[in-house]
Amino acid sequence: MWRENVLRFVRPFDHIEPPYAYVKHTLVFFLPWTLILIAALWHMHGKGYNQQYRWVIISAVTIFLFFTLSGSRRSYYILPLVPALALITGRALSQWFGSNGSIRKNVMQAAAVITGIIPVVGGAVMTYAYFQGDMPGHFSQLIVGPVVFAGGIAAIALLWKGKPRHGMGLLLLLIWCAEIWVFTVGMAIAEEKRTLRPFCAAVVKELRGVDDSNIAFFKVSNSSLVFYLNRPGHLKNLASVDDAGIFFKNRPGGFIITDGIFMEELKKGLEPERVRIMLVEDKERKGDLENNFVLLTLKDRDGSDDDEEDEGEDTA
Repeated sequence: MWRENVLRFVRPFDHIEPPYAYVKHTLVFFLPWTLILIAALWHMHGKGYNQQYRWVIISAVTIFLFFTLSGSRRSYYILPLVPALALITGRALSQWFGSNGSIRKNVMQAAAVITGIIPVVGGAVMTYAYFQGDMPGHFSQLIVGPVVFAGGIAAIALLWKGKPRHGMGLLLLLIWCAEIWVFTVGMAIAEEKRTLRPFCAAVVKELRGVDDSNIAFFKVSNSSLVFYLNRPGHLKNLASVDDAGIFFKNRPGGFIITDGIFMEELKKGLEPERVRIMLVEDKERKGDLENNFVLLTLKDRDGSDDDEEDEGEDTA
């Protein structure tokens, strides 16, 4: 706890990003309302700058500076800043709805109109993707896509005509519906193209009954892989080929899971003719070994399981 939550601030050991990292991460986290946020930040001064609003601004600045001053920076660390920025944006929208013409009003209107392009493009892409035979799809794309596309055009028209309440209300509804679709049906469609979870399921089946001490990673840094394997104990992560050799010497019949990009290194350090690849995450990506995980073991020196190699090697 001391190392992860205190020492990390003054003496970072990982998650090291440049000092401007949180500018980028904040803008990404606020999508698709980023342009409206930028307009709201420019809108901060002026009428209504009271004590409560000053407290929100001070809170936002303090949070941003605190995490920026820490040498250990990672995108989601800055999430506590989002509520304060939402309050600042909401205040700017409220003032925009009640204003009667000003430069600041025009800036908010321009930001909202450009934001309205997002559902128009998203709806068009969603509909187009359905008719691409090489991509998985769902019939709901033919409903959600055109509705979001047409609704986006209507929202832009309302905003352009100076009806911010109606335009922003429709834009909010469209993006809310689109996000619900993305995180339900869209995610299910995306899963059809993912190979990591099927690979992990195949590994779990292959290694059922194998003790954790007989399984190791080799230079693995993918937390999703560890999560999907869901092993009951801790799997050692080998840092070098020498460590891999020692592991197989102490654990005959052991198994190593590694990124395919390290296969040549492992084969050279071990005995190439004995390395047996049991499972490959995505065998079709032979030219892209990175993030293409493999499960391997060593054959007996007498080659007694040569006949089993073709049966054991598989694509998850």
